[in-house]
Amino acid sequence: MPLNQKLTHYQTASIIRYALIEGPAILCFIITLISEQVSFLIIGWCILVYMYTIRPTKDKVLKDLRLSLEERIQLSK
Repeated sequence: MPLNQKLTHYQTASIIRYALIEGPAILCFIITLISEQVSFLIIGWCILVYMYTIRPTKDKVLKDLRLSLEERIQLSK
């Protein structure tokens, strides 16, 4: 599979992953506004911190895709 196609699949999977995580965070913030319960605010912030820790970095992409040396060189250009 060409590098371009690998990156496209990885990006699509990442967007779906983040959307599934972001949905509950937004819901927690909405529930906090409606019910004024601080516990939902804390849960929402914890979810956002988790999203920050799983953000895509170059090292994570290289590790997840298991790219060959040629593909790594091509990606770094």
